[in-house]
Amino acid sequence: MNIFNHNAVTLCVANEDQFSNLTNDWLSLFSTQALNLSEHIDAYYIDFNSENLPSVDDIRRGLSFVWTGPRLSAYKYLVLHHVQHMHASVANALLKLLEEPPAYLRCLLLSTSRERVLKTIQSRCVLIDCQAQSSNIEWLIIFNQYLQSQIEDEVLIRQLMNCHDHECCINQLMHLVHMISLHVYNEDLHQIWLLVCALSGKVKSKITWNAANLTSEYLILMQRIRQFAQAN
Repeated sequence: MNIFNHNAVTLCVANEDQFSNLTNDWLSLFSTQALNLSEHIDAYYIDFNSENLPSVDDIRRGLSFVWTGPRLSAYKYLVLHHVQHMHASVANALLKLLEEPPAYLRCLLLSTSRERVLKTIQSRCVLIDCQAQSSNIEWLIIFNQYLQSQIEDEVLIRQLMNCHDHECCINQLMHLVHMISLHVYNEDLHQIWLLVCALSGKVKSKITWNAANLTSEYLILMQRIRQFAQAN
C-alpha cells in the first residue's frame, strides 16, 4: 500500500534519503507508467537544496507552469524538495498558489524539517510526517512488504515476536486498513476493521499479553488483509 492518497497538496516530512522513493510512490498514484520529472511536459520539479538553490527564473517558471492546464496527463505535477530552505518571498508566493490551487494540480512538498516550514503552508497541506515516529514507518513498510508477498509468514512472525512497542504496531495496522478503505470499502473490510479494533483494545489495555498469542492474532489479521487486497 501507498502512504499517499489523491490530495491536491501534500507535505511530507522525511529524511533526505527517502525523498526519491517517496516521490516515486506519490507519482505512482496518478500514472501506471514511471514519470520523469525533468522531462515530462506536465511535471515541474524544483529542489531547494541549500547547496544548489534554484534561480529566480526557475521559481518563476515553476509558478507560471501551474496556471496552464495539463497537455498529456489528467493532472499537472509540481514537486518541491527541501522546502525548508525556501526563502520567505518564495514561500509567500507558494502560499498564494496553495490557497486556491487549480483543480488539475497535484503538488508534493518534501522537507527534512517540519518546524522550518511556514505554519501557513502546513495548514494548507495534508501532512505526512515520516519522522514523527520512525518505528511507525518501519511497521508500515513491513506490513506493505507482507501484503505484496515480498516477505513470508516466518519473517513477519520474527519481526512481531521482537516487537517492543505493540501500541505503535497496532496503530500502524489500523492506519494501513484506513488507507485501504480510501480505495475500496465493503463488508469484508468492515469485518477486518472490527477485528483490528478488538486487537487494539487488547494491546492498549493494562493486561500483559503473551507475545506468541499477540503474534498469532497479528498474523491471522495480516493474512486476511492480504487476501482482501489481492481480491480487490
